[in-house]
Amino acid sequence: MDPHAYLVAVLIGAALIGLWLSTRFAVAAPRGAVGAAACFALAWFVPRLGPPLLVATESKLPLGLAILCSIFPVLALSFALAACGIRYLVGLAGRAIR
Repeated sequence: MDPHAYLVAVLIGAALIGLWLSTRFAVAAPRGAVGAAACFALAWFVPRLGPPLLVATESKLPLGLAILCSIFPVLALSFALAACGIRYLVGLAGRAIR
């Protein structure tokens, strides 16, 4: 498989798992503006953990498996955090319309 296609597949899979996590664990969604801001801030900084984790796992695993074990969870968490923050903003917009 082409490495670029593999990375796109990992990205799409992580996005789908992140969205599933945000809907499955809706009780963990922020209830205030500070929590939503924290979700957005963490969603911004969590992907920075990916490259060091990839370097750490790259020496012990084949590259494809190393990407799946290190980059996939980081991206899934980042998407889940962003979705939780967006859920709060959508809730605000829904209350403003009513």
